[in-house]
Amino acid sequence: MHGLGNDFILLDHFLSAPFSDYEGLARKLCHRQFGVGGDGLLVVLPSGEADVRMRIFNPDGSEPEMCGNGIRCLARYAYERGYVQHNPLRVETLAGILSIGLRLARKADQSGEDRLSGNDNLSDENSLNGKDNPGGQDNLNGQNNLSGQDNLSGKDNPTAEDNQNGQDNRNGKANQSGKDQAESPREDKNQDQDKAENVGEAKAKAEAKAEAKDKDKDKVESVRVDMGEPVLDPESIPVRCTGKRALGESLEAEGRAFRFTAVSMGNPHCVIFGENLSEKDFYRYGPLIEKHPLFPRKTNVEFITVHSRQEMTMRVWERGAGPTLACGTGASAAAVAAVLNDLIDREVTVHLPGGDLLIEWAGDNHVYMTGPAVYAFRGVWLEESTTPDQEAWPHAPGFSGLLTWGESTIPD
Repeated sequence: MHGLGNDFILLDHFLSAPFSDYEGLARKLCHRQFGVGGDGLLVVLPSGEADVRMRIFNPDGSEPEMCGNGIRCLARYAYERGYVQHNPLRVETLAGILSIGLRLARKADQSGEDRLSGNDNLSDENSLNGKDNPGGQDNLNGQNNLSGQDNLSGKDNPTAEDNQNGQDNRNGKANQSGKDQAESPREDKNQDQDKAENVGEAKAKAEAKAEAKDKDKDKVESVRVDMGEPVLDPESIPVRCTGKRALGESLEAEGRAFRFTAVSMGNPHCVIFGENLSEKDFYRYGPLIEKHPLFPRKTNVEFITVHSRQEMTMRVWERGAGPTLACGTGASAAAVAAVLNDLIDREVTVHLPGGDLLIEWAGDNHVYMTGPAVYAFRGVWLEESTTPDQEAWPHAPGFSGLLTWGESTIPD
């Protein structure tokens, strides 16, 4: 899955025993040449305190406290998978328990309308107990037309005209309750058995179709995350500075000075304004600032260009992952830092290489992030190849997906 191109391999262990070495698994899977490829490994787990628990691991095996794009993906998956039945839902992270609101919409019906969750009427024109009409007329208790005219409780016609209680016409015309033109009792018995099996298969398919349709009734359009309150206390971020806030502080990397503001959104961020770095300098200074001695636990690094009071552009170097197309906690931290420096209003659109996030620092001091969560593909990890033991992980744009061993985990 991905949030604005910030891509993750999602491993569903909600109903399974947890794995013993997620760190090592992340290093293997996130490698873009020898593994699946991704900016991180998301693990869905049960929680004793919230609806679901999220663990996330970077490509280098480290485990960050939070990930904004990752939590949107996990929330969508958990809801559509049926692990959570209500909205909003609560997700346990290392940064605490966060509340996630989902904007829901029905799949387009025959008229092409998308029904939002508030106007979703299952007993209206589309009812599993009445008329269910995806392509023709389909009624599980009345008329069921899978391919032609097919009534599971009355007329069943898989190929031509076939009536379980009256006329059966597969090879000619045969009446099971009256005239029987079968060549032998054994053949007649076999025909009855075949017919029963066909009806059973058709019924099973219809029931599966109804179950899937009911399961798919609410689809997630976008996800709004209550990111909590920003942390500005230097010791809690953590960052080494002399003031009560790391606001407009200075650091030096290979002879170049940068002014920054430090914010934590459950994980540390170093926000730098007005530095239009070249591609070469971005790759040069990003990792240097990430591992700068001022940040005891390393830091995420955001380079910001402000366009107006409601709009800015961000490029991020993520701690443990390197350059990514988007970072939800980074966009949230950047918005807080920009407000503290009186550069923007409290609601802003943040442009990232992968798309836009809407960030609001509300009156309750909570930061709210709204953005998409998208399925890319599903797959099976074969675990036949070995990953080179190296510190410099490739971060070229690549694949993202939901991972499983031998069974599909993506909600159909």
